[in-house]
Amino acid sequence: MGKFTSTDKQNITSRLFAFCLLIGTLMFMDSCRDATELDIPVPAPETENTRAELQTVDNPDGLIQQPDRTWKAVGKRVPLVGVGRVVNSFGSPLLEVIDGQSDNFGKIVDTDIDNYTSFTTSGVSASLASVNLVSVRDIYRTYAGGQQAGFVLHFEETANLLSLDLLKNMEIHFYKDGYEQASVKLVHDEGQTAVGLKLLAFDNGNNGKEQALSVTCPSDKSFDEIQLVINGTNLSLFSSGIDVKYAFVGDNEDKIAATNHNADFWENNFPVVNTDRNFTTNELKNLGGIIPDIQYVPIDGYEKIVDYEIDNSLKLSTGSLLGGSDQYITVNFQKEIPAGYEVGFLYSIDSSILGLNLLGASGPDLYTYDSNGDETGSQGAKTSLLSLDLLNSNKGQMRAGYTLEKPSSQVKIKATDGFFNLIGKLPILGDLIGGKKSIYVYYAYVREPVTVDVSSYFSIDDTEIYKSDYELPASSDEGNVYYNMITQPYGANATVSGNTLTGATKEGAYVIQAIYTDNKTGKQVSHVFTIYRRTSTSAGSGSKYITNASHGAYPSEPLNNDGGCLLCLFNNVNSLNAIVDNNLDN
Repeated sequence: MGKFTSTDKQNITSRLFAFCLLIGTLMFMDSCRDATELDIPVPAPETENTRAELQTVDNPDGLIQQPDRTWKAVGKRVPLVGVGRVVNSFGSPLLEVIDGQSDNFGKIVDTDIDNYTSFTTSGVSASLASVNLVSVRDIYRTYAGGQQAGFVLHFEETANLLSLDLLKNMEIHFYKDGYEQASVKLVHDEGQTAVGLKLLAFDNGNNGKEQALSVTCPSDKSFDEIQLVINGTNLSLFSSGIDVKYAFVGDNEDKIAATNHNADFWENNFPVVNTDRNFTTNELKNLGGIIPDIQYVPIDGYEKIVDYEIDNSLKLSTGSLLGGSDQYITVNFQKEIPAGYEVGFLYSIDSSILGLNLLGASGPDLYTYDSNGDETGSQGAKTSLLSLDLLNSNKGQMRAGYTLEKPSSQVKIKATDGFFNLIGKLPILGDLIGGKKSIYVYYAYVREPVTVDVSSYFSIDDTEIYKSDYELPASSDEGNVYYNMITQPYGANATVSGNTLTGATKEGAYVIQAIYTDNKTGKQVSHVFTIYRRTSTSAGSGSKYITNASHGAYPSEPLNNDGGCLLCLFNNVNSLNAIVDNNLDN
């Protein structure tokens, strides 16, 4: 090894110094790393919004705004009537033959859901290639996909409901911002039905018949407009014309009359079978042993129609030439059901029979009673209507129901031979032994009447403003509206007092929640919307401000009676110069 010189010592010293300098630099850089890693608060950027919580609605109605701001009907049919709903189109040549007594298309979208607009086929060629019968749009709301949507049609008491041939030529189309999103054919030529197809019909007594036809919109397609289209059909099928009542989304749910179903509606006092011989078929049986004890007892399995397992069914058979009588069963709701509600049963005839084959046929006999057992109404096989819920077509399940004219507490269903004679075009059904025929009853149900949703009376749209104050829809005698500021641009301090937005001085989005309460029903709707504030420098979009500074503008009156002005201002108006100065907020 060589001798250690002073030069070597200097080299080592300089290298040690450089090494220490490197370590110090790295430590300094580490100490300057992102403040968020050290949990040091960082001022929010000017684009960050302040946020408040959405307020909950205590008594919501059927139409609910979703987190993505689309709308969905929950547990209720929501007629698309009232504020923001318009008839967007209706098709020629039917346009030329609208019934003169019903020429107001507003009837389809007004809040009277009992009236209707009539289309007559008089004078139209025998067949049409395709026609848009009617299209209804909501200009303020977009609806979530995956929910029922359709139309309600009205028929005179003597008219027939939609036939299978006609249904095969009908479609429901969904649009958004004027562009078609999906088209759904109700029934294909092969007999296959659209997803979620429902054909619910019932008798309104002297007010005629009503049929609701709806399908499920594809889940990935939102929409703001629905259209009823008829393709290539012979108009003789519309022998009495076409009456359109309203468009709708969602549907009223069945209040199932069975144990542990719809507990709130039944108030935990669930329906039972009235086993009295006058209300439910009883049979003679020996209940004794060696010593006979012959008694009348309810038919076997009667409890199936009120137990929790709603897929269970009770077989009811007709009488036959060999003897016996038509069987029946009565469900006691244990509460009074008001007039105007629909009551009935879900039943099937044979799981191999597609429900569409029965369209327009009559259903089993129905009877209703009060709590004392006195009859309040009936609907026999000759006049009742068949309601089909084709979500269950694989089971051949159907509804038989009608609207109560009087308050009732009990409903009876009876299998009658007359019912089967009316559908004799079908294969022989049920038990063939002794000529008996059978239906299979699953449960009784109650449906609340369709009502106008609170959303029909209030709506508000997103908008842009160019000043710091803005008037929002105010409360009225019909309903009260409350506004809640949710988010606003960083540094803004805007407020909503009454129905006035004030202090929106910062450019950006002001997200506000409106809660509207109907003063009559107490029902509420929450509607979140955005007001976007633009400043004068960002107005863009072709807007030009005519001010004194930019254009030398000043307020004046016409010089003489023959003169004119784009915007006439008069000297007795206060603060005339505010119109043309550079302060856009005064």
